[in-house]
Amino acid sequence: MEKEDKILIATIEDKLEQAQRSYMTVTSGFLDLRQKELVSSFLKSSPDVVMLKENPDGSVVDVDISGSGRVRTFFYGGYGDAERRVLVILPEYAHVTDVVPDMHDNRESQIDDMNSAEDCPLCILKVRTKGGMSRKLTHRDYLGSLLGLGIKREKVGDILVLDDGADIIVLKELSEFLAVNYEKAGRTNLNVEICDITALDVGKINIEERRDTVASLRLDSLVSSVFGISRGKAQEAIKMGLVFVNSAQISKADMMLGEGDKIVLRGRGKAVLREVAGRSKKDRIYVVFDKYV
Repeated sequence: MEKEDKILIATIEDKLEQAQRSYMTVTSGFLDLRQKELVSSFLKSSPDVVMLKENPDGSVVDVDISGSGRVRTFFYGGYGDAERRVLVILPEYAHVTDVVPDMHDNRESQIDDMNSAEDCPLCILKVRTKGGMSRKLTHRDYLGSLLGLGIKREKVGDILVLDDGADIIVLKELSEFLAVNYEKAGRTNLNVEICDITALDVGKINIEERRDTVASLRLDSLVSSVFGISRGKAQEAIKMGLVFVNSAQISKADMMLGEGDKIVLRGRGKAVLREVAGRSKKDRIYVVFDKYV
């Protein structure tokens, strides 16, 4: 195990002990997909931890462990498709709804609850560009400008780039600092509003449909197709641990995929294999991707 990974696991161990000792909800910084898998493996081996089921829509299934002396854990990134997530550690008598607002229940009795997840560690920076923008800002522009303020990467979650700005998920502890100091990305002036996580509009995420034909549904073939790189570079990326399928790091280039599988290539983005649409006259497979741009 690399030194950085050992430090991460030691930090998680400390946070587990803190939650058990203080009976308070504890969260980590944001974890990328590789770190999340590493932490998951560690948690599965811990007898004092109950890992809660996370649904595709981002909701979490809670269980009652009263009197057991154990803690519950889950990963949370603000929405169902989040790549970067914090680890949430719940002590014995805390509830998931203390941390995660229920954004799927429209009953009137739930309205207050939707906005009363007092322990929710995340908030949104609704960043909008001011006039005179010469080009559309990219993920790199926003991330670079935040890091330029001295903010650590682990404090910043997913950055959802929009036509007129971005919705950036960050740890709530940064909100006051960013409200005052986050004014520019590159040479572009910004308007910044701090919002509750329930204000995230996932429907505005830019998704581009991509159609292609591939020789097979092997992982290396699909990575090559959707991210526009050679088959050899796709195989190299898989070997280096840069490719994830459904949040799991994959090391086998010949893994077969199917409809609905989500592919992430670190540094290049993510895509979903939406449809496998038959074969061409040359016996190649028609595929349709939803690529996040």
